[in-house]
Amino acid sequence: MSPSPIVSFYLGRRRPPQWQNRILAAIGEAANTDSPWIVSTHLLHAVAYAIRTSLLPGLLAHESAHPIDEHIGDWARRHGHTVAYTVPSLVNHADLPTIVKHRDGQPRRPGRRAWTVGSRESWSSRAVVMT
Repeated sequence: MSPSPIVSFYLGRRRPPQWQNRILAAIGEAANTDSPWIVSTHLLHAVAYAIRTSLLPGLLAHESAHPIDEHIGDWARRHGHTVAYTVPSLVNHADLPTIVKHRDGQPRRPGRRAWTVGSRESWSSRAVVMT
């Protein structure tokens, strides 16, 4: 079972750039401790994730004009929900031209791929915390 009510199946390179050093450190720590989870208070993307169904009414009632990943991340932080990222990522990013207009106005260069992709033989409750 996931250690968090929100599970992300992807942890990627390039975006968001300010998180890349923390992501790399957490992936290294997870590899050293054979932890299948990296837990954070932030949802860093909307590539692939799951939310416990009991939380959906609260999420749907949350009003925000932000893009979907920021909308969900804001809702999760306001309600104290953490996000558990799978290690390795179970999906990869289709690194194609972006289909949305981003608030930062920055182009999305190629390289938006998962740090690691694959599967695991077993999933324990061990987790690394990424702040």
